[in-house]
Amino acid sequence: MVFALIVVRAALVVCALWIAGAPATAAADDLERGYAAKIRAYGAAGGSSRPDGYLYAVDIAAIMRFAIATSDPTLYTHVRDVAVTRFIIAGSADPEASDYVAWRVKNGEKIDASGTTEALDIGGALLAGAKKFDRSEDRAIGQRILRAYGRHQTVDLGVWMIRNYYNLVTRAYATNSYLVDYDPDVLANAGHALSDSYLTDLAMKSYKLMDHTVAPSGLLYDVVQPELATIYPVQAQLVYFSPNAVAQPANACSVARRIARGRPEIAKRILRFGASRARSLVLAYDIRSGAALDKRSAGTPALACFARLADDVRDFDARRELEGVFRDNAKTQLAQGPLDAVLAVDVDLAIRRVADGFAL
Repeated sequence: MVFALIVVRAALVVCALWIAGAPATAAADDLERGYAAKIRAYGAAGGSSRPDGYLYAVDIAAIMRFAIATSDPTLYTHVRDVAVTRFIIAGSADPEASDYVAWRVKNGEKIDASGTTEALDIGGALLAGAKKFDRSEDRAIGQRILRAYGRHQTVDLGVWMIRNYYNLVTRAYATNSYLVDYDPDVLANAGHALSDSYLTDLAMKSYKLMDHTVAPSGLLYDVVQPELATIYPVQAQLVYFSPNAVAQPANACSVARRIARGRPEIAKRILRFGASRARSLVLAYDIRSGAALDKRSAGTPALACFARLADDVRDFDARRELEGVFRDNAKTQLAQGPLDAVLAVDVDLAIRRVADGFAL
């Protein structure tokens, strides 16, 4: 269930605005206005359900980020209220789930699992909104969410990790972890801004885990599963892997944007992988050799992510390499779809050249 969301989540980005030192925001143009109109429509509706009828926390967090970037307190408040009332688990019969964030919700359906990516995205967006719009309540809620996220941590066979989700039906945690379950930049900045040593500790442990996930190609292994060490006892590195050695550049870019401040060398290597292949970037590569494994284009989600990553690490040569093909793909995406809120916000903020990072 959750593994299938890696592609959805791959377009995710750090959940708060980096105001200080960011590149100048580009002026709005027709392409940006087209995406902004879609995002505002999603926001006015309280989010946009996916084809399965569910409303996803990652979409809500994305619209919150757009509202922050565009200094729109009305849109922010409207969507923020959806996040707080529908996604944050409170008053549950299961105290373990308190302040967890549901990964998705649907009218008439019980929440089935927490979301770790979702907690980072919603928590980070609330903290950024608190700073932008002077909302102390959101600061407190955001901090609670990020601290609750920490309850997903465990040490299994000597490997520290964040478990992918908590199942509210079985009251059990997953035994594996995906790299999209981490955002050490947001945790580090939140820890510093809030003088919260617990969040700082989570960030440092997350950075150290990332150091183990870099593959020979420069991309990142997607999965952490320590129990594999029981059948590969002399090959401990195999607890970090990608199924069938397949790597998707969009996934690696998404994670790179979450470690760009604390591990810039890793982020820049991933950026070079994408930018150097900008006009021929495909969906999948061999994670060891970097050889292409798919003929289909990686498309707008990956190109928008790499464009934003270039701004995050201030590599303006890479941004120029990506610019033309990114905009061409974005025009086609807007005209033909599909277009969820996460992708729409990524493209819009890439056009605006808004860098993330949540420095308070």
